[in-house]
Amino acid sequence: ALDVLVLGVPRWAWALFLVFPPSLALVANRFVRWRKAVAVSSTPLSAERSVLHGPAKDFQKALSALVPECSTLNREWLTAALEASGVEIPLAAQAARVRDRIRQSAYGPPYGIDADELSAEIREVLRALPGRTERAGGFVSLTVLIVFVFAGVVSASATQVITAEQIYVAGGYRQAADSFSIRVASEPGEAAHWQNLGLALHASGEVSGARAAWIRAARMSPRNDNVRLARQQLSRLDPESRRLAWVSPITVAEAAIVGAGLWIFGWIVYLFRKRTVAVGILAVSAIALGYSVFVSEAYALEGGLVLRSNTSLRAAPYGPAPALRILREDTMVRVLRSEGAWIFVERGQSRGWLLTTEVARI
Repeated sequence: ALDVLVLGVPRWAWALFLVFPPSLALVANRFVRWRKAVAVSSTPLSAERSVLHGPAKDFQKALSALVPECSTLNREWLTAALEASGVEIPLAAQAARVRDRIRQSAYGPPYGIDADELSAEIREVLRALPGRTERAGGFVSLTVLIVFVFAGVVSASATQVITAEQIYVAGGYRQAADSFSIRVASEPGEAAHWQNLGLALHASGEVSGARAAWIRAARMSPRNDNVRLARQQLSRLDPESRRLAWVSPITVAEAAIVGAGLWIFGWIVYLFRKRTVAVGILAVSAIALGYSVFVSEAYALEGGLVLRSNTSLRAAPYGPAPALRILREDTMVRVLRSEGAWIFVERGQSRGWLLTTEVARI
């Protein structure tokens, strides 16, 4: 699934990613030099104002939820509006007074402010204001609903998996293969589905179809123990077919993520003026990214395994067309294009047509 996500990233996004870190590093480097050359004086916020920023923001949100126009009302009108919204009179008066104190701390003279005392009063009013409990209760209800829905989905999925496995154990290999094919169609990026499909096809006698499924599984999860056992079946292919069915020891996503991480890390090291180390890291990053591109391009070349022996490679896409050569079972071909029920394939120096039902696509 991670490979599908990485391969789904458009090329322009990768280009932007490759350009952004070095550009940011160069700009940051220039900025650091400018800051060292020019003394910039700045007056930080007073401790009282900075301390009040977070609690005051939460208080403003809570007040706006009760009285949307609270920022335009004076203290008396705000008190009356809070009372009308269900707030008790003492609490409404205290909330209006706290609102005015916050304004004074933000826009008035900085002296004479007891930040700790005002922050404590803000939190006290926040806890007492109505509506927060209801919102929390609503959040809890929503969370419970999501959990139940998720549990239902998981339960339904588990039922489907158990049903397919039960069919396989009962000996209904063809029916199990059909069930696994449905999973493959819905989640093509899941290696386990292809592995299970291969097992069911192999048990039902469709050996070439099983090997094609195992190649797909191996390309998604090359170091999985179950997939490695299945890949042993590929050793029976001829050398040319094994070359076309090549499986990388690491996935496209793994190589891309390592390369991207090292690319960012290398430019961070560059910012700290470790130029030699940065060059080495960036070189490894380029190798990893280049390898991910190489593997993705290799996997993008669609192939297929011939399902039956004595399959004719035809000169044209119709039945009576003359046979260019005879292909045996498990021969790997490169699929060039499709036309209806026919596919145009390449095998060595030969090019011709096969029916789609004669090939297990990879």
